Amino acid sequence: MATFLFDEHVFGPIKSRRLGSSLGVNLLSTSQKMCNFNCVYCECGLTHQLTKGEPAFVGKDEFIQELEDKLVAAQMSKTPIDSITFAGNGEPTMHKDFLAIVKAIKRLRDAYYPCAMIAVLTNGYTLDQEQVKEGLALVDKAIIKLDSGDSILMEQINQPKGSFPIEKLMENIENFEGNLIIQTMFLKGCVERKAFDNSCGAPLDQWLEKIEELNPKEVMIYSLDRDTPIGTLEKIPKNELKAIAEKVAEFNIVTTVV
Repeated sequence: MATFLFDEHVFGPIKSRRLGSSLGVNLLSTSQKMCNFNCVYCECGLTHQLTKGEPAFVGKDEFIQELEDKLVAAQMSKTPIDSITFAGNGEPTMHKDFLAIVKAIKRLRDAYYPCAMIAVLTNGYTLDQEQVKEGLALVDKAIIKLDSGDSILMEQINQPKGSFPIEKLMENIENFEGNLIIQTMFLKGCVERKAFDNSCGAPLDQWLEKIEELNPKEVMIYSLDRDTPIGTLEKIPKNELKAIAEKVAEFNIVTTVV
């Protein structure tokens, strides 16, 4: 199936199911994906070794200038921007200047679009790093991935780099004491001849236990909406997602199906 990479470091704004008119921020290469996860459903494709000589990240000063130019042009054309969102071609918090860039974006947001939110989509791998924790504490929406409640299924769906068990992810997320948003992709399929479905039965029960333990301020649940690098994956129907949302709502947690 076809996948794609963002060919700019600042793109959009695009219409987001979760964040309205969203101006995208890509701190990573525009020609190759850079991530510490290798999620089977990633719209950017699978994670591969970078080509020799290919810069993995955009330079901080170059990016800040590009963002300001984009915001100035958007303001002049009266283009609405509801959010400035760290997303792009992999995991944004891997950038060595992540904290400095967050601070710069806050300054530019306040100058040009003071009503816009700043959001970060992250897989949670780097949440134990001080600059990442500090940077996420400064944004309006820290949105952290939790697609499974156990390590075996997380390994199958997310394929994290190196040893990264669910206990480590939970420890990283717990550092935020609930001041975060959990996002979960529900899907089913077959990867390397092993079938999975995280939307029902024991996998769903394990995930619900983790959600109750973390007690985030919001949970966003969704299913496939774009092409994936693996063709055996299947979308979970909206009515089943709504049934899952009702279970989360029993914990008095705001839940959105997107």
